[in-house]
Amino acid sequence: MAKKSGRGKSWYPGSVDLLLDITVDVLPLGKNGWEKVERRFNRLAEPKLLPIRDADALKRKFLLLKNHAKPTGDPDCP
Repeated sequence: MAKKSGRGKSWYPGSVDLLLDITVDVLPLGKNGWEKVERRFNRLAEPKLLPIRDADALKRKFLLLKNHAKPTGDPDCP
């Protein structure tokens, strides 16, 4: 059977919050750091019935959030 390609599971707000909490504690700098984030994330996500993620997916999501531009808002609003 061929590997299924396409999109992965969606990110729930609880998953994003968990990822951000863990990255604040671990402060991953390299591959070993992201593997530590992966182990902790999957250990804490399983009881909450959140999808299990690999280190690359966690790093991609973190970098996507980090590089996302903040909205400027309405300049005329006081």
